[in-house]
Amino acid sequence: MPPEPADTSSPLVRWAERLFKTDVRYIAESGGWSLAAQAVASLSTLALSIVIGHVVPKDVYGQYKYVVAVISILSLFSLNDLGSAVLQSAAKGFDRALPTGFRINLRWSILIFSATLALTLYYAFAGNHLLAFGVLIGGSLSPFMSSANLALSYLAGKKDFRRAALYGSILGNSLPVLALIVTALIAPHPLPLIIVYFVANALTDFWFYRLTMRAYHPERGADDPSMVRYGAHLSAMGVVLGFAQNIDQVLVFHFLGPINLALYTFSTAIVDQSKGPLKSLDAMIRSRFAVGTPRSIAQGMGNKIFWLMIFAAIASGAYMLVAPLIFHVLFPAYTDAVPYSQLYSLTLFGVVTTPAISYFYAKQKTRVLYLDTMISAVGQIVLICIGLILGGLWGLVIARVVGRLLGCALTFGLYSAAMRRDVPSEPSIA
Repeated sequence: MPPEPADTSSPLVRWAERLFKTDVRYIAESGGWSLAAQAVASLSTLALSIVIGHVVPKDVYGQYKYVVAVISILSLFSLNDLGSAVLQSAAKGFDRALPTGFRINLRWSILIFSATLALTLYYAFAGNHLLAFGVLIGGSLSPFMSSANLALSYLAGKKDFRRAALYGSILGNSLPVLALIVTALIAPHPLPLIIVYFVANALTDFWFYRLTMRAYHPERGADDPSMVRYGAHLSAMGVVLGFAQNIDQVLVFHFLGPINLALYTFSTAIVDQSKGPLKSLDAMIRSRFAVGTPRSIAQGMGNKIFWLMIFAAIASGAYMLVAPLIFHVLFPAYTDAVPYSQLYSLTLFGVVTTPAISYFYAKQKTRVLYLDTMISAVGQIVLICIGLILGGLWGLVIARVVGRLLGCALTFGLYSAAMRRDVPSEPSIA
């Protein structure tokens, strides 16, 4: 038997691994590109927000955001979370997951086309041709965007974080953002912004899909017989979850108007943007958990949750302190959003559930995911409606925070129950 390779890591790395109960080398190696990608994405999004905050009227921005939110809801009528299944299959070595997922996702998108046509006709007959054309453009291109975007999930499953970073954020985010900045400066009107947003994203997503296909030739690999079924389960959950994530913008537009929607968007934008690294962290954890045992995962879970909670507390507190300065300097037209944004920063505590949710996905805990997603999403929708009706924007932001914290409690309860079932089935360690 050949000898085991020597551990050549530095004492500092070994100390960090004992402290965090995590493979720090794996996080560092895979996370470097993810951090670089997130830095580029954050800077480009910040640049876009500054331009929009200075040159785009609030009512124009509100209409643009409304159409994007509507298309996000229409996109739920497909295999909206097939990407998680593709990541899982790719991590297990089923390379055909990408081309198979692309074809199946397009096939299921007939529902999006049907809903898009119906909503387009509704707005056209109502005399709102701006929304009619905006929904038609977005709904027509959305299926191609989501299908091509499966390449990022595939690359995460293959642990190719360099390409995932380049295709997902460094180029995949900055190129459409650059196109939007130019459009905002030249033609600060809703329809040009809507057209450029969807066309630019569709072109870049498809370009990076083709590059991934050329790099891996996944059509030569094997299919995962369980991928579509698992993706269908996740997508069924995603309908309610996606509805909960986008309904707030639709309700604000209809009940409070586009100007208040613009204000609400700026209230949540910086905090939501700061959650971007969680997507990379989630992808890294899932690909790792997919080949780990419940016992080995449980051993480091407590430390992961503890340090994520410390991070959330520091990040939320720091943001509350600097938010007034950020808005005064960068978004002077939206300083009214500061108190809403400070309160909304408490949703950053949702980061603590990332490892637990990654465990559910990695081990295909379909029943647990259904319970977690459905209860959290339905509760969030109910709270949003009550909060908006009773308290306007303040009530809505409070509802988002309360819903997020209650969702964390539910996730941890389900995780504890799942571990009580899973870990005893593992052989004892001598």
